[in-house]
Amino acid sequence: PTLAQRERARPPARKAPAKMTRAKAIVITRHGRRSRLDKNPHHLRESSDPPLSAQALPEIAALAEALRSRYLEPGCAANGACLDTGSRGVRAESSGLARTLGTAEALLGRLFPNRSLPTPVYSRAEHDDTLLRAYNKCPAHAARLTEWYGSGEFLRQETVSLAVRGRVADALRALEVDPRAEAVPLHMFWNEFDALDVAIRASNASAVPSDVEGVLAEAGGLAAWVEARKFGASIEGGACGSALLREVAAAAVDVGGPDLHVFSAHYPTMLCALTAVGVSVSSGESADSWLGEALLPTGSALAFEVVPPEAAGAAASAAVRLLYWDGSEWRLIPVPCSRSEARLASCPLDAFVRHVEVSLPDGAAWCRACDNDSLARCRLAAFEAITTQECAADAAASAAVAVICLLSILLLGACLVIGWLIRSAKAPRQGRAVVSRMTFPGSGLQAA
Repeated sequence: PTLAQRERARPPARKAPAKMTRAKAIVITRHGRRSRLDKNPHHLRESSDPPLSAQALPEIAALAEALRSRYLEPGCAANGACLDTGSRGVRAESSGLARTLGTAEALLGRLFPNRSLPTPVYSRAEHDDTLLRAYNKCPAHAARLTEWYGSGEFLRQETVSLAVRGRVADALRALEVDPRAEAVPLHMFWNEFDALDVAIRASNASAVPSDVEGVLAEAGGLAAWVEARKFGASIEGGACGSALLREVAAAAVDVGGPDLHVFSAHYPTMLCALTAVGVSVSSGESADSWLGEALLPTGSALAFEVVPPEAAGAAASAAVRLLYWDGSEWRLIPVPCSRSEARLASCPLDAFVRHVEVSLPDGAAWCRACDNDSLARCRLAAFEAITTQECAADAAASAAVAVICLLSILLLGACLVIGWLIRSAKAPRQGRAVVSRMTFPGSGLQAA
């Protein structure tokens, strides 16, 4: 089988179980606070791998408590989403970076403090991570970003936001983060915002002027406007969250799998997952405008809950609902159960799986959609596609040659048959002509 066939053969191609008897939760988190980070505004790759900072621990502890209260006894009974993490276990995955690996370890330690053995955290190499970091491995997305940076929408925002970017530069100079800071172009603004955010959070609160705190709030709103659109439906299109959402759907219907599945990731991962499920700042829904007003904070999380029929209020079908932990409370996010349906507080599990299967590209289709020919599996998919086409062309050519040969044989046979018939038709007439010229000696007679 080809790579595309193998991808399509993986879950969630199978249907949801007829009777889901227990709850599940698939949680996607943003790591805790970290040191300063610079990234390229086009292909989104980063120049370093900053570790967690000390400020990360309270955020991670708050998230652990939120998960414990919602999914573990005794608080979970009120939500109908109690998880059997003892016998069923927990699966944790992380991108291969210091801040996410550290977050996963700290989160699981806080969530299950009395376990004699730690929960393993699985990861993959950064260059091959299209599950949690697909957003920086998509040349087609990078090209669309570059095009967007020259669009009327972006240039208008660049003009309007010049004063804010100037105040951010002033604040960076005041905090001695960058004595030569100047207002940067809007497409490079994330790095300046991040520098200011990290500097203020790392400082003694009393040492930060109140006007600088106000600048940070303005900068955060501007950064959210840019970042939410980078990964929204009109620019990103859903590809960067497709593999992760397929994994979510597969975990949701995996009866024998763990009840709790944790992905330790990044805010673009969360935005990509939301876009893939149909929630984005460019969806046209006013309910999604919050994504462009404030960044998903460190220590936040998305939770896809699978609840059995009795908890979902349904007669026979389990349901999926999506919640967002913003650092202080859980919020329900209504989602579409298909591309044509209105949003609902929860989706029937079968409908959610079908929506994911039909709407999002598999691995080979992702390679084509992203125009990625550098990943090994994308090169394999391209090779298999070319080989399949060549084999089809060879088969067609071979069939044509066979048809031509068959027709030639039939034509030759027809010619031989026609020749034989002609010769057979002529033979009797030649015999009569010979007889007519025969004479009978001594009789003076000739044959008539």
